[in-house]
Amino acid sequence: MYLEILSYIEDKSSRINDLKNIFYTTARVPLHTDELRQSLFQKYAAPYIEHWPDDVFFACDLNSKKTLGYLIGCRNSIAAESIFSPLLGSYVLFSDLFKKFPAHLHMNTHPDHQGVGVGTFLIEEYALELKKFGIKGVHVVTSPEERNVQFYLRHKFKHLYERKYNDRSLLFMGRRL
Repeated sequence: MYLEILSYIEDKSSRINDLKNIFYTTARVPLHTDELRQSLFQKYAAPYIEHWPDDVFFACDLNSKKTLGYLIGCRNSIAAESIFSPLLGSYVLFSDLFKKFPAHLHMNTHPDHQGVGVGTFLIEEYALELKKFGIKGVHVVTSPEERNVQFYLRHKFKHLYERKYNDRSLLFMGRRL
């Protein structure tokens, strides 16, 4: 497995298409229309591609060069508030924790490649990148009942905060770097 970062890829469109495919394949909600697919992508993934291409990572197969998974992140969640707040009403719910855990990430692995270390590879590569820039913490926000909670706990996201947003529980999971 090897890493590619969007900023350094010549043929960006191919990897972005792979990212979209994995994004749609792993979506938790049924995506019945192209309009819904595009809307969710614009809300949850496109801002990272547009604003933080240095934080768009791809795990790729050594032999086939196929994209196995992606990680999209942002090193400064406070600075990103003006971009994400209009898209995600819940974005500011944990803003009091952004100083301690300034970076955040979102990641998905293609279902055919889950459970074989792709997610671990992406998280650890991103953690190394953040450390190089002196960033001391990273976080994810998920729902407490999601199966990814156990994955993140295994990967040192040990600082947990649960809060309600519109009658839905959200779980902030922070990792010190």
